[in-house]
Amino acid sequence: MRYEAIYDMFKDEREGMLILSFDCQKNLALPKVADQAAYYSRELYCYNFTVVTGSSHLHISNENVSIQTWFENERPKSSNEIASAVYGTLQTANLHGIDTVRLMADGLVGYSFLPSARVLGRIEKEAKRKETITEPKEYHNIFEHHWPLKVKGTDWGAYDWKKAARDIVKAASLFVKTNNILVRGEPYYRTDIEIERGITKKNTSFTDASPHKLPIGIPVTKDKVNDVGDLLLKHFSCEWKSLDSLQWYKRIVESNGHNVGEEVELPCDCDREEDFSFV
Repeated sequence: MRYEAIYDMFKDEREGMLILSFDCQKNLALPKVADQAAYYSRELYCYNFTVVTGSSHLHISNENVSIQTWFENERPKSSNEIASAVYGTLQTANLHGIDTVRLMADGLVGYSFLPSARVLGRIEKEAKRKETITEPKEYHNIFEHHWPLKVKGTDWGAYDWKKAARDIVKAASLFVKTNNILVRGEPYYRTDIEIERGITKKNTSFTDASPHKLPIGIPVTKDKVNDVGDLLLKHFSCEWKSLDSLQWYKRIVESNGHNVGEEVELPCDCDREEDFSFV
């Protein structure tokens, strides 16, 4: 069975082997509120990328778990962020005597096989117990309750690995048209033939890679900002902008060029005088 063969790779503990298994948690919503309106509303997201170092036999602890987190208004969840997080883990790993690094992701096997799935499961279980989560630091507190936390911009950064790889790595595949039939050829990568082949272009090496650092801070779509403002208004009333726990959302609204109280806010009934006259 395919999964059995791959699971054996997780159990490999031979000398000189370092195994990293990693996965992204499903997007964590901000704000998380017990309100039916939240079901129909766009929300902002907290991202969690978890890396576990070691074989499947290794006990999961603070020594071999790394959580890298960031928010939707800081960076997207793209290949650059994932590559940067893996690279950052390798930079801090003890590579003395290591000649082989094996990277294992959730696309290879069933989700439950990954050691990182056990980490994400504990985080998700604790987050579900909380009916309301409004401040970003509340997710950080959940992460840190179990594992060491690395925050983007403070403990790690995102780099443009996608552009750097184009200058060094060979094309993964190419298409050849023969007799009006489209055939996919794979001249560089082979599967299950036990032959190792280089993936770098001629006269290049990964040591030549020098990706530039990507800025922190990206715009959030107007529709999403409007939805979040709408949700906060419905759930916390007209005074939501004055609440200390909601200042993060106010800054996002303002930094994305929307005027608080104009474009985002819905008409507020709080300022309306009620008519208590009866016929």
